[in-house]
Amino acid sequence: LPLAINVSQATGNGDGVKFKPSDRSDAENYLFLLSAIVPRPIAFVSTVGPSGVFNLAPFSFYNGVCAIPPILSLSIAYRDGEKKDTLVNIEQSREFVVNIVTEAIAPAMNAASANLPSNISEFDQVGLTTVPAEIVKAPLVLESPINLECKLHQLIPVGAPPHGATLVLGEVVYFHIKEEALDHQRIDMKKLKAVGRMGGEEYTRTGDLFKMKRPRTR
Repeated sequence: LPLAINVSQATGNGDGVKFKPSDRSDAENYLFLLSAIVPRPIAFVSTVGPSGVFNLAPFSFYNGVCAIPPILSLSIAYRDGEKKDTLVNIEQSREFVVNIVTEAIAPAMNAASANLPSNISEFDQVGLTTVPAEIVKAPLVLESPINLECKLHQLIPVGAPPHGATLVLGEVVYFHIKEEALDHQRIDMKKLKAVGRMGGEEYTRTGDLFKMKRPRTR
């Protein structure tokens, strides 16, 4: 949904608006965050449920937090006060896979965001293919050129139901990078064609690149 500023609850000087989150609704603050924190990488997370059903869902409150050891973060909010299947599965299995979203699989990623019963696999619903991982029980997405097998490192509650989220920290224990995304053993961003999340229903391609040399350090 597009962000609409409620001017009766915000002040401005002709150059924009400013407001306290406490003066806005939870929905308005959520939409503002989605539109302000951009572009966001997308974690297409595959897990396995207690009954063996493979789950697949996208999350864009996601990033890397540490290189040694390789740790990534994933924030999973409550849905209607309940834990999402992805979080339930991670709590039970203590593992998951992050699959990188590209232009080619963006429509399937969007379709996988539907709220399906836990006994139905999103893989079947959106037409993506499971591949066994090397270490974890959760599957890889075959159509994704980069897959990160993760073991649970830590769960951090943020807020409380029916609001709030759980911050998942996962340690990458196995990397998969297909040849199609490589150039001389390095990931080629133009070949990768990753997709980022913007505000509302908007996404961005990552083909428009530019370089800047970093300052020298002493």
